[in-house]
Amino acid sequence: VLSNFFPGIDSATIQNGFTKTSWPGRLHWFSREPAILLDGAHNVAAMLALVKYLKKSQLKWKVLFSAASDKKVGEMLKILQEASSEIIL
Repeated sequence: VLSNFFPGIDSATIQNGFTKTSWPGRLHWFSREPAILLDGAHNVAAMLALVKYLKKSQLKWKVLFSAASDKKVGEMLKILQEASSEIIL
């Protein structure tokens, strides 16, 4: 099906490309023990996705948070509280 959108490229090549794709700053694990995770969530939708991921671990995370002044900081922090034991600004 994907090859319909990319003429001349077979599906296996497309799938291989997706498998090797990375988004720096998105759920980047620096360490598993201790758990140190970097994410560049920069808006409410991205924060919802991050918290959904964090909740799967069933841990309460200590979070170091920063944001630009033009972001919806209050909404983002409220969402982040759902998966955090401590938020450092």
